[in-house]
Order: sequence, then C-alpha cells, then structure tokens
Amino acid sequence: MRYILFVILYSLALTSWAKDLPLIAVASNLRFAIEEIARQFQQDTGKTLQISYGSSGHLSQQITHGAPFELFLSANQQFIERLPTDLVAASNVFAYGQLVLLTSNQANLTIDSQLQSLKQQPVQQKLHYFAIANPAHAPFGIAARNVMQTTGLWHSLKSKLVKGENAAQAVQFVTTGFAQAGLVPYSLALAPTVKEKTQAVLLATPLQPELAQSAALLQGSGRTAQQFYHYLQQSPAQSVLLRYGYRLPTGH
Repeated sequence: MRYILFVILYSLALTSWAKDLPLIAVASNLRFAIEEIARQFQQDTGKTLQISYGSSGHLSQQITHGAPFELFLSANQQFIERLPTDLVAASNVFAYGQLVLLTSNQANLTIDSQLQSLKQQPVQQKLHYFAIANPAHAPFGIAARNVMQTTGLWHSLKSKLVKGENAAQAVQFVTTGFAQAGLVPYSLALAPTVKEKTQAVLLATPLQPELAQSAALLQGSGRTAQQFYHYLQQSPAQSVLLRYGYRLPTGH
C-alpha cells in the first residue's frame, strides 16, 4: 500500500515540477482553512497548489521515505523536528490549534469547558464511544489524551475510545452519531456540515494544549511553494485562520 501511494505521489510530482504545481502535505485539522486559503492564494497570485491531507505522523513518514512534497504543514512542531535536517530548508509557526469537546445532537449530552460533566455517571452511561484522533501519529490525538489524563478521564473513558486515523475521521465518528462525543480540533467543529449535526464547547484556557501549527519548506521546493510558505504569515491567510478558530502567533 505504501508503495502504491508513493508511486501515485511521485507521478503527481512529475507533473507538478513540470508546471510548478507544488504538492503540499497538510495535517487534516487544517483542511477547511487551507482549502479557503489556497483559493485566496490562487486569486491573488494566479498559482495553484496540489494538496494531500493526512495525519502529521503519516505525512512525516512519507516525506522521510522520499515522498515528493515541497511543503509540509504539521499540526505540531514535533513531526517537523523529527524530519532529517537535510530535508528542511526553513520552518516557522503560523498558528496555534485549539481543542473542543464535540457531541452528537443525537446524544443529548450536557457539556462544559472544564469537562466536569463527563465525570458524571448519567453522562458516562450515555457514552458508548468517545472519539479522538490516534495519539500514535496525530498531534490532536496526543493533545486529547493528555487532557483526558490531566482531568482524570483517561481511566474512566479508555475502554470507550475510538481512534480516528486522523483528526478529520475522529470528527466524522461524532457527526455520524457512531461516537456520542469526542475531543477534536476547533477548526473542524466550525465547519457548517459539522455544526448542523453537533454541539461543541471550546475547552477552558488552562486545558488548552500547545498545538503549534508549523510549516516546513522542504529542500528542492519551487517558487510557488516558497511563495505559499510566506503567504501563510500574511493577513489574508491569517484572517482565515482566525475564523477557523486558530490563535495567531504573538505579533500577528
């Protein structure tokens, strides 16, 4: 399967290099924001991007094994720091992600920003499944696990966990009603198709993890990828990121 994926990516890259149509790896929590930013980038510059979404861990592995990406947008800095140093030309933090407690409308659960309601027996009885992204390779999954451990919920809900391959799949578990609740990215909970099927509450500030959304410009990247790397720090992109629930670095 990895070989087939690599061949597909390599074929795309041959076309990309010929037309300066860069292939960009993007963490799934950024999907809706980056789709909008990419459209705005195209309007402003006339240049188009090819985007592949997935968990930060899986995308990082693909890059390490030679996948022909020119830019990598990770849900935290760690997966960029793990890349071989000779693959990274430059990197920066362009936003900070946030977690929400998301519940299905079907579940009719009481929720709060401190997660205290999840400790109550009546609520726990309604929870058959609780969704998070897989902590093995998804930064928002790592963050969700850490929050659950901090609040004492990890032990009581561990047997009810369902782990998405990435943050987007964790959200899908809740929107479909398969999971009654979950800890997921704020950016995905704000999507209209998600909001109409769920309720969400932003976690209180003391519980919010440090989820630095980081961009790595990879060696051999073309002019368009370099331009988009810098575009993420500019006001059109930053305005979109704010609307999708991200916090901006100090000074923006």
